[in-house]
Amino acid sequence: ITNNAPVITSDAIFTAAENQRSVGSVIVNDVDGDDINFTISHSYSQSAGTPPRLTISQDGIISFDGSVNSTVYPPPDFERYNTYNAIVTVSDGVFSDSQNITINISDVNEAPTFSSECFNWSVGGANGCVPATVPLFSVEENKTSIGDVQAYDDDGDSLTYSISGTDAALINIDSSTGVLSFTSAPDYETKSSYSAIVTANDGSLTGSLDITVNVTDVNEAPAFTSNATFSAAENQTAIDTVTATDVDGDDVTFTVSGSELAITSAGVLTFASAPDYETKTSYTATVTASDGTNSTTQAITVNVTDVNEAPTFTSSATFSAAENQTAIGTVAVSDVDGDTISYSISGSDITINSSSGVIAFASAPNYETKSSYTATVSVTDGTNTTTQAVTINITDVNDAPIINSYFPSTFTVAENGGQSSSVLSTTCSNRIVVTLVCEPNGTVNIGGGNVVEAFEDED
Repeated sequence: ITNNAPVITSDAIFTAAENQRSVGSVIVNDVDGDDINFTISHSYSQSAGTPPRLTISQDGIISFDGSVNSTVYPPPDFERYNTYNAIVTVSDGVFSDSQNITINISDVNEAPTFSSECFNWSVGGANGCVPATVPLFSVEENKTSIGDVQAYDDDGDSLTYSISGTDAALINIDSSTGVLSFTSAPDYETKSSYSAIVTANDGSLTGSLDITVNVTDVNEAPAFTSNATFSAAENQTAIDTVTATDVDGDDVTFTVSGSELAITSAGVLTFASAPDYETKTSYTATVTASDGTNSTTQAITVNVTDVNEAPTFTSSATFSAAENQTAIGTVAVSDVDGDTISYSISGSDITINSSSGVIAFASAPNYETKSSYTATVSVTDGTNTTTQAVTINITDVNDAPIINSYFPSTFTVAENGGQSSSVLSTTCSNRIVVTLVCEPNGTVNIGGGNVVEAFEDED
């Protein structure tokens, strides 16, 4: 019996779609019915790079091998290598037949893939992409820029980016460039991690990528929570308390510029000295809040409010007035608010004009009887009242002598008599004795020679 060689009867040209491993079957005719052994060898240019590995099963099925010795080979990719040449050999153990085959790879519209979702590898010059872990972005708080995701499309189609998922409302993506940014600057203390899904669309197919954006903490400056404008009444030093928060939990201390205001490290704000509304109505300064590393400043204004102040005496509390007349002087008062002043005085010895402040004795004083008077003067502006204790010292005036009223105004003198009687005056400081002397010639002498009145002898 003659052994006949096997003959390959299938076509030498195969067509296979990219991104899948199956190619086709080699058909063999062996009239003797022998078992056939299939082998395949590569025969194509290295200049284009080594394509994925071809293999053939003992059933004659050609495919692109997935792995050899733990090395993973990719399926064919039209954009990288679109024609593969090989030699298929069949043998019945004695005789064999060979065929040069060509495998043409057809193009398939592929979904976009993200460069950040895989790492590139190369085996013998062939390139591939293996999925990587979910990409992580790290962004400092208080900044909006995140980074970008880049998808590529083997078909060269234009890509449009969009975003979805848990925190999609908080993240923007540029539909053309894939640039990511926060809609508003993140705060680490509020939210430290964001997740979303980025999608690239080539018009027909889409590719997606899960992303995570971690926010890193930054020591932030304190932020003022109190108002920049304060109001304080005149004539006292208290103002208010400046407050600030520090999201990092750092202790905050305060300082203030200038010398007119003072502040404690805890933020208690005061005047260095009590303000006077009539002198200055507003104060400005800069307050600084520091956490030891960062500081924040705030320009503040303290408006002074007017307070109705009591009148103040400007005249002396001591007056001097001559005896025997009623005039004393005028009480003088100042009222910074310009209010109308009304005067009053205690007791009944002294009077005061309620409008002018002129004070006078109710009746003329006598130094020899009383040399000093005291009283309390009150002044009011209609709201506030001030008092002052005043003293009026009486000055002595030399008075003319006056015959005491208890002596008779008529005297009887005996004729030819001698000294008749004496008249005593006690209304002046010196004791004055007046002697009436009857002279023989019928005249009366006072004090030894001053003739007051002559009496004629009836005889």
